[in-house]
Amino acid sequence: MACIFCEMLERNQPPAGQGDHFVCRFDVHPVSPGHVLIIPKRHVQSLTELKGPEWKELKTLVKVYGTRFAWHPKSWWETMYRKLREQNITENSAWFIAQALAHPRLGEEPDGFNHIVNEGEAAGQTVTHLHWHVIPRYRGDVADPSGGGRYVIPRMGNYKTPHSS
Repeated sequence: MACIFCEMLERNQPPAGQGDHFVCRFDVHPVSPGHVLIIPKRHVQSLTELKGPEWKELKTLVKVYGTRFAWHPKSWWETMYRKLREQNITENSAWFIAQALAHPRLGEEPDGFNHIVNEGEAAGQTVTHLHWHVIPRYRGDVADPSGGGRYVIPRMGNYKTPHSS
């Protein structure tokens, strides 16, 4: 079966950032504005498969994208998400991108982050190519953020469920 991330890497589309071993892409199903995926260039399924230099680079990229990296103004995010929406990645990507564009704090620096890695089908991994989610969080984005993770944002957990715009 083809790997969507490997195919994306072969197309050599401009990433949000990259290093020798990883590319960073804005998630096409963003849970909140600025949701980034850190994806190894080498096809691996688990963190346990990473080698020393890959771990070192991953640590650096997590630090960059998980520490309010040079946050951009609202107009930058609007342009970026509109361009991403034009790519029509999946039938649901437009809905998720519209939610990011409508976010009341679009362009504001986040108050925190969720870092999520799903490994294995039982853990919810839907693309069997390792990827690290960095999800910006904003005070008040949910009534009770206890527990963190993707399902803490109502309606944003399962991107395979159809949504109407």
